[in-house]
Amino acid sequence: MTSYRKGFTLIELLVVIAIIAILAAILFPVFAQARAKARQASCLSNQKQIVLAIQMYLQDYDERYLPTVTEREGYPSGSVITDTQAAVFSIRGRLSAYIPGGLSNGNVWNCPGVTLTWGNHVTGPADISNVRFWPNDYGFNINESDLADMPGVSSTGGPYLYFSGQLAAAPYGPLVGVNGTVSQAAINSPANLLLIADIQRPDGKLGGGSLTPQLTLLDNSGVKPIDPNWPALVSQAGLIARHTNGSNIGFADGHVKFERPEATWQDETHNQWRRDL
Repeated sequence: MTSYRKGFTLIELLVVIAIIAILAAILFPVFAQARAKARQASCLSNQKQIVLAIQMYLQDYDERYLPTVTEREGYPSGSVITDTQAAVFSIRGRLSAYIPGGLSNGNVWNCPGVTLTWGNHVTGPADISNVRFWPNDYGFNINESDLADMPGVSSTGGPYLYFSGQLAAAPYGPLVGVNGTVSQAAINSPANLLLIADIQRPDGKLGGGSLTPQLTLLDNSGVKPIDPNWPALVSQAGLIARHTNGSNIGFADGHVKFERPEATWQDETHNQWRRDL
């Protein structure tokens, strides 16, 4: 007698395919979310290292904060300098003694969820107006009113304090953020003061370590202010919600947490940007 092997009927095969498709539709978003959470956790770890490095820096510099965080603040536009000279004014350079690997370890400053690529590191003399020597995916809440230590900033002040020669956030602009003239004791509530966070420039260029009270839209289609008194600029780095609609933020007391960018500002007297609140 001839034996026949029983196989799947067409209907059974279609049912199996349908089940697999349903499972895939359920599981793929879960896997994507898990990857996003892993990137968020890695970013959180990066920022924790940075805020701890800032705490160590404060102990070595009479409890005063960094005077600059980008090479733009250190050198006037058009200056031809080297990457080594630029590092002196970069937050990456200033904290290199407190972070393992120093300037050679870019991973701590590179968020795993970022969409912009850094490219090859620039070395040798280059025009500061066109070159980002020490890029950074994180921004520091610095107040560019310390003109004596910021020769690259115009005589009228820098972002947040002034815009086109006029006060952009009067009268509280001088109380936003920190710089080399601000001590730890001047922070009224360290657990409330935003110190470092996920940033991106709306114009698609690499950031250098600064941060302004504006939100860079996730699809890089534009920018909007967080503080309504700030004139949102495409040339300035702002907070970006690159981790499941939120940002990782490090605070002056050393803790780091996930938060919606909009939650950092309620009004002029209820926000995480001013050191006197």
